[in-house]
Amino acid sequence: MLNGPNGEILFANGAALRLFGVTEGEIRGKTIRDVDLISLREDGSECPPSMRPVARAIRTKQAIVGEVLGWRRRGSDSVLWTLVSAVPQLTERGDAIRKVVTTLTDITDRMNAEAALRRASDLNRQILQSAQEGIIVFDRQLRYILRNPYMEQVTGVKESEVIGRNPLEVAPSLASSGIYAGLERALAGESSSSSDVYFTVPQTNRSGWCSNHFAPLRDANGEIIGVVATVRDITDRKKTEERLRDNELLLAQAEQLADMGSWDLNLQTGMLKWSAHYYRLLGREPQPDAFPYCQGAHVIHPDDFDRANRDMDLLISTGRSLDNEMRIIRADGAERIFHSRAVAIADEAGRTIRVQGMSQDITERKNEEERLRKSEALLSQAEQIADFGSWETDLRTRKTTLSKNLLQVYGLSSESDWSSEGYWARVHPEDRAHARKLIDEAVAECKPFQFRVRYRMPDETYRVHLSRAIQIPGSDGRPERSIGVSHDITDEVRAEEELRELSARLLKLQDETRRQIARDLHDSVSQKLLTISLNLVQLAECAEVREERPRQILANTREDIRDLSKEIRSLSYLLHPPLLDELGLVSAIEEYSKGFSERTGIELSFEAPSDPSRLSSEAELALFRVVQEALRNMQKHSGTATGGVRLTRDNDELVLEISDSGCGMAGQNLSREPAGTGRLGVGILGMRERMRQLGGRLEILSGEWGTKVKAVVPLQGQLEQWRSEF
Repeated sequence: MLNGPNGEILFANGAALRLFGVTEGEIRGKTIRDVDLISLREDGSECPPSMRPVARAIRTKQAIVGEVLGWRRRGSDSVLWTLVSAVPQLTERGDAIRKVVTTLTDITDRMNAEAALRRASDLNRQILQSAQEGIIVFDRQLRYILRNPYMEQVTGVKESEVIGRNPLEVAPSLASSGIYAGLERALAGESSSSSDVYFTVPQTNRSGWCSNHFAPLRDANGEIIGVVATVRDITDRKKTEERLRDNELLLAQAEQLADMGSWDLNLQTGMLKWSAHYYRLLGREPQPDAFPYCQGAHVIHPDDFDRANRDMDLLISTGRSLDNEMRIIRADGAERIFHSRAVAIADEAGRTIRVQGMSQDITERKNEEERLRKSEALLSQAEQIADFGSWETDLRTRKTTLSKNLLQVYGLSSESDWSSEGYWARVHPEDRAHARKLIDEAVAECKPFQFRVRYRMPDETYRVHLSRAIQIPGSDGRPERSIGVSHDITDEVRAEEELRELSARLLKLQDETRRQIARDLHDSVSQKLLTISLNLVQLAECAEVREERPRQILANTREDIRDLSKEIRSLSYLLHPPLLDELGLVSAIEEYSKGFSERTGIELSFEAPSDPSRLSSEAELALFRVVQEALRNMQKHSGTATGGVRLTRDNDELVLEISDSGCGMAGQNLSREPAGTGRLGVGILGMRERMRQLGGRLEILSGEWGTKVKAVVPLQGQLEQWRSEF
């Protein structure tokens, strides 16, 4: 190719056009940049136009020779690799470029081959580096020329410390171990292996066991040019075998510790042999020799003898393992219970020729099981008396065991009638998701749980069940078992429901009575007092009342009547404020708070939403009564000069807070105080009951900082949902 002084293409021969897949018309007068080709350096990074050979030859007026450059069209992954030379042709004066002669040689195949070779080399290197056995290559003089990292892990000697050296220089003990002899045989053309070879490494004081394989290394002509050795560290295996031997020695001790003995019956000779501890289990002195089977069988209790023979015959004929419990008579005549397990040993033809077994004295365990059965019987009686049932679930197998009384609680005749899926299908749909969520969270955190559900009995009636459970963790700290009790509380719930309804009716009757008294005071008593007051005015104006004393008595009487009228209006307002019905809760509380401050001198702050929405008359009246009772208690007990009433909305709840900075009640949390303890006044119990009927809650916090009464009720939609669920 010929390029002009600005890099434009003046001429391209046919080979160049074919190389780039263009026509002369497409490139004449254009630069490589105009042809939309991306140039790449040998490392694959993009080469800027200013660093391409032609641009540099023009800029430096020096020849650029033999530079590798790749070409790729935009949007394509295919790369054309070329060897580029760019030689500038100067003017006669040598101060300017006339043209640049550019040659391009296609080296794509070479570059791809080199890349493939590098990948193969990298792969071989990775295999060599990651091999889980030692790989060593020696030359003809048995000098190290390659040694992979596995050998460094085994010996602790780095490759750089042995390359070029003879093995005997590194570890002289190789001569006596037979390893060096194997290398020499491989150099002579003989492959060989050695196993269970003990080695020591003087440089690192390491030692162990290894298995080796040696083979001659040949070139392409079959000539031996060295030796390849593979080494596998079997130290762990040898240690395992040693531990196994130790374990066999410990087996006799384990028999004593586990109170277990072994025995071996040779069916071909009919001879039986007991271990030393089996003799001791029988109260006999250990004997080294075997004896006839019929002689040993006499220790079996007469009532169990036939069953023992049947079990042994079945094992011999079928090869099926033996597992039984028999009564055994000791040498001193004591009766013990032995648990035995045995397996059949067959010959090449599949015939049983020996029986090997282990027996353990389980007398104490059986006695304990008997005591446990009696305890379970007592527990079952206690469950019936207390009307509850117990259950246990293996959280890993999901198998659940139910007590007899719990089956009765569920209305089932046997445990086979129960299943987890069937249980949850009978739980009321509105209770199911919440209960399962509680259980899943408690099991995940290994914590106790409690839930109440409505359960559909086989007769299609619903009963209310209260369940409590604790989680038993395993050795890994994760829950392994869940143990709990379930109690039918339907009667209690119904009693609570009736009590709640009675309480609601009483509160409603109380409010209606207050409303009626307030109305009577306003409509009747107040009017009559007004009439009396007017009559006294007329009496004072009569001519008959001339003296100062009667006139003063009339004036005092009128003043008393005005005070009485004011008190009656206040009492009527306290019994039932008319603003509550007319303008709603916020206005009624605000007006009441102002009147409270005027009457008591306690300065109250009031905070409420700017756009309050009306609640049900029941909810507004209940919250107003809470305000009345809380402020009454503030006046009587707190000794405070300031307080506050705050009404806010929190998500789907309305929150009412009455607080003061008085003496408090010694840091008590009275919202958790149970009824009937004598610590709660009637007023607080009434507040709590009003909130409970609305699906809300009452919280009372008190301390040295003062007291806060917090009443929370769901808004109208949530209240209706709560009532429907309840």
